Amino acid sequence: MAEVDRSVGLIRSLPDALTPLEPYRAAALYHFMSAERREKGLPDSGPGGSPEAAADYEAALGFVRRAISSTEAGTDWAALKMRDPAAFYTAATSLYCGTLYRLESSVYVRLRDPEKALAAALKARDFDPLLALTYRQIAEAFQSAGRNDEAAVALLDGIIITADAYLRLSLGRLYRDSVESRRCVRLDDHGGVDLDMSCATIHRDACTAAAKSLEIVTGAGRADLAKGIRNLATRQFACAAIPGQ
Repeated sequence: MAEVDRSVGLIRSLPDALTPLEPYRAAALYHFMSAERREKGLPDSGPGGSPEAAADYEAALGFVRRAISSTEAGTDWAALKMRDPAAFYTAATSLYCGTLYRLESSVYVRLRDPEKALAAALKARDFDPLLALTYRQIAEAFQSAGRNDEAAVALLDGIIITADAYLRLSLGRLYRDSVESRRCVRLDDHGGVDLDMSCATIHRDACTAAAKSLEIVTGAGRADLAKGIRNLATRQFACAAIPGQ
């Protein structure tokens, strides 16, 4: 890690437009992982955990914010997305934009700043709307704020868009821990999750997520996914009103 920090020190004075991304991305990740290792097995001792872990999280935050600044220098992402969505996603992927915002969100969760954690996670969705990791991070940010209902909808967004099995398992566990919805979910020994769509809570969340997911994939230019979501919402979820129906 010292070598990574030294490499960053050599370029710290460069303006954002000339700053290479990789040293800052690597430094942020190394400090985040170091903080996670320091926290493992230790009792909770406040935001960031131990003083050493908190220092690593703060360092990771500084590095990831500098990396994000370098991706924003000279690029109007909103204008590019409107003008050429394909070029937008290609450029965002090459610069790890979604990855950086997810990491920033994770750091803010550890530092117990849920509002900033959520803002960063939603920004990651702008760049990686079809990636399951994005929805895991959004759900984690909502949960860190005690907003479990919205975390459930975020997980459902991700399930509807990506069909990711881990998201489905996370959703099952979240519902199982809720007094209101625990009777509506069954988890088997092999990681399978059965949701009872006749339960009012799950039906409400699924239809809310279907509408949001439709908005997300339409914005990403994926008409094929939009068609599938409309069919899912009407035939499996029995939602009363979905845009485009």
